[in-house]
Amino acid sequence: MGSGATTSGYAINSPTSFAQALLNLLGAPASTANLQALTAWEAAEGGNWNNTAEYNPLNTSLQLPGSVNYQTGKPGPGVQKYTSWAQGLQATQQTLQNSNPAYGYSGILSALQSSAGTSALSQAVGSSKWGTGYFAGGAATSSATTQTATLTAATSLGGIPTSPPPDPTGGIGNIGGDIAWLGKFAAWTVFTALIFVFGVILLLLGAVMLGVVLLGPVISPAAGVLPGPVGRLARSGKGSSVGAPARTIGAVGGGRAGARRQSTMFDQRRQLQEQRHEHRMTEIETRGSVRRSNMGRPTSSTFDEPF
Repeated sequence: MGSGATTSGYAINSPTSFAQALLNLLGAPASTANLQALTAWEAAEGGNWNNTAEYNPLNTSLQLPGSVNYQTGKPGPGVQKYTSWAQGLQATQQTLQNSNPAYGYSGILSALQSSAGTSALSQAVGSSKWGTGYFAGGAATSSATTQTATLTAATSLGGIPTSPPPDPTGGIGNIGGDIAWLGKFAAWTVFTALIFVFGVILLLLGAVMLGVVLLGPVISPAAGVLPGPVGRLARSGKGSSVGAPARTIGAVGGGRAGARRQSTMFDQRRQLQEQRHEHRMTEIETRGSVRRSNMGRPTSSTFDEPF
């Protein structure tokens, strides 16, 4: 990784020697406070010394001629792998001094110019768009790790970002990174708009169905002209305060009518049985009377024969 290379009078073979060379390019004092702050920042980022972003200890993403994405090994946006220490220092310097002011890198330069120390530099870096986070007094997340995690989270739904993409990092010349960021932002905007429209449609459908349930008696006269499932629901009487009770009353009425019919048939059968019984008794009584009347008559043998 270019160990021992000489740049701007410094043999770069350690985080401290890179910090000295960078401070020299930025015109900031190479004080003990600045060296400690910069090496702490390098440790938090882990570039060159702990990953394959060669000659790039602070994991900057400014694309320069010959540099490649440190993960893919191909030209393109993202944390870069540079061709030499001179190119890595140039990229870091340009990123800090020439980037969009909205990225907040001026606070980093101010902290270094005043030798404010590790805590102040950590505050300035964490408040900027660099991506390291606050690294003083605790573990920090490198920009490369943060970028990978952010991209993974942003494309967690079929490749469509479900949250706004982070602001682009890198210098003015990082056109590829800016274009990639615009693409992610556009995808997230479309996704959010679709979710909003879908939610509105669901709310409207819910309001219509609730209206059918609550206003069934009112809209039932117009059920014949209502289109689609709403009309069918209104015509069926479901959800109204009239339809269901009407069907219930009809069912109860039908049951009562059936009971009345059964009662009438039972009464008729009983009346018929009583009539038969009376007829039988009358017949028996008649036969008994005839029998009794015949018992008092003399037979033909008891009469005298005529002379």
